[in-house]
Amino acid sequence: MLVAISEHVKRENNDEIFTQQLLSLTIDKMSLFLSSGDVEAQERVSVILHILKTTLKLIEKSGFNINEPSALFDSVLNPVAAKAQRKVIVPNGLNLDAWINDSPSDSEDESVTTSSHYDNKDLFYGDNGEK
Repeated sequence: MLVAISEHVKRENNDEIFTQQLLSLTIDKMSLFLSSGDVEAQERVSVILHILKTTLKLIEKSGFNINEPSALFDSVLNPVAAKAQRKVIVPNGLNLDAWINDSPSDSEDESVTTSSHYDNKDLFYGDNGEK
């Protein structure tokens, strides 16, 4: 997403008004994902929104350079070494071997059937429920 925004801004020759409008629109639309049920999606969106809001503030202060955000993507991210991971202190009470949620085998036994609005036979035009 950030790379795409950087490329659009470059194509518009760093037009400040275009960039502000693009960033504002993107911030508005991406904010919807902060309430996603997926925690990873929330985390990614919050990071992206922070970068976009910071960039927008820089534009307003006339301290914006299009090459700065695109420099975030110039290098390849390497995986974290196992030795470095072992140096991270595990917080008290955190058991890394325990399941956060029910194990998959337990949750498969609990089959809960819920009706969905997609089950409605009148959902699609011309669909009278016949097969």
